[in-house]
Amino acid sequence: MKIQKKCLQHVSGILKSFDGYPVYKALIDAMTEAGIQNSVRTKISNKFQEAFSEQNKKVSDAKDWVDTLINDIE
Repeated sequence: MKIQKKCLQHVSGILKSFDGYPVYKALIDAMTEAGIQNSVRTKISNKFQEAFSEQNKKVSDAKDWVDTLINDIE
């Protein structure tokens, strides 16, 4: 059981480290460098944030399940 718990703890740590900010910043920087108008950048970034939030919820849900498994092993 020790190896399973260590694996789950590692996966939980990876999921906890998930950070969308670098991706969001790269998107904004690319649009700025491309000369895209601020109003258009805002529309694009809003759509991105909506889609990203959906995906982020999946990561959070997976982390919660992994943490539940870790607690069940103890």
